[in-house]
Amino acid sequence: MIQELMDYLLLPAHVQRVVNPLYFAMVVAITSGVLYYSIKTKNRNAIRLFVFSLFVWPAIELIGLLSGWRAYHNANVGLIFFLVGMVEDPGWVALAYIAAEKMYERWYR
Repeated sequence: MIQELMDYLLLPAHVQRVVNPLYFAMVVAITSGVLYYSIKTKNRNAIRLFVFSLFVWPAIELIGLLSGWRAYHNANVGLIFFLVGMVEDPGWVALAYIAAEKMYERWYR
């Protein structure tokens, strides 16, 4: 039972990502908007979290790719790696922080 669970947990996650220009433009727009809002409102924590994520998420993606736990089935592996690790995930992290901060301010202050 434990061996079956370990085998299941170590199976690679086959990520089917098709990066078309519209999707890429939307992700860049959302991330740019999050950064613009963070800079405009002088939200240092959101900016720091975004910059921190620029190092953490590519490392996570790289570990997944090198270990085989994550596999991109697409010809543009480099583009997908850049989009996910350097643009998409850090943008979502910063956006989630801003949203959580606003919810905390509204509900608990």
